[in-house]
Amino acid sequence: MTIKILSVLACLAIPAAAAAQDAEQLQLACAPIAAPGLPVGVVQIAGGQVHGKMLFAPGDIVVLNAGSGAGLAVGQEYFVRRQVHDRFTPVIDPFAKITIHTDGWVKIVSVNATSADARVTHACDGVMEGDYLQAMVMPQLPVAPTESGTADFEHPAEIVRADERIQSAGAGQTMLINRGTEEGARAGQAVTLYRFSERGGSTITVGRGTVLTTTPRTALIRIDSSSDAVYVGDFALAQVVRLKP
Repeated sequence: MTIKILSVLACLAIPAAAAAQDAEQLQLACAPIAAPGLPVGVVQIAGGQVHGKMLFAPGDIVVLNAGSGAGLAVGQEYFVRRQVHDRFTPVIDPFAKITIHTDGWVKIVSVNATSADARVTHACDGVMEGDYLQAMVMPQLPVAPTESGTADFEHPAEIVRADERIQSAGAGQTMLINRGTEEGARAGQAVTLYRFSERGGSTITVGRGTVLTTTPRTALIRIDSSSDAVYVGDFALAQVVRLKP
């Protein structure tokens, strides 16, 4: 009887773990992006099937301003993105000049030469008229570090982005730092999150995190644990870690 119960529990644990991983991947795909500029010649959402409707949810059909002449084909999937006004991050470097928000993704369901219809299949937020499409490649979760390593105090990074609607984040949420592959950041790397004390120059550790994805100048981190809210403007210390084989 005990063996049967353990077998059942093991079978239940597998789909639960897969569901948790899927949820993390969706969160990663919806995470904030910093870019030096907007893409040129993008396909945009021109509207919907209902006249005057400008906000769309999963299941809705949107009309695109390009068709087969722009390479669109039935079955293709695209991220839907939008430039947003970042209320919390000052323009500090070209790499962080523009904040891009991922609204969700769509799948092409019909195409003619100059336009196409797409169904909204997932929404991180409301998909809107005027949003643009980018080729969809789902990000992969990094291998978790096996040890925390030693904090690299000589090369601190600054937290420069959160979701454009918030200034702080907590455990399970994502933020951007201004340290990328050019500065040695890599997926799976552990980071210590800290800020300077208002009284004197001492530092206060506010959390721990993991680098999820990288670009040459930025990295997206997930806050794994926190003792306080982590704010835009706080700092992150990369750690030397040994990844799982």
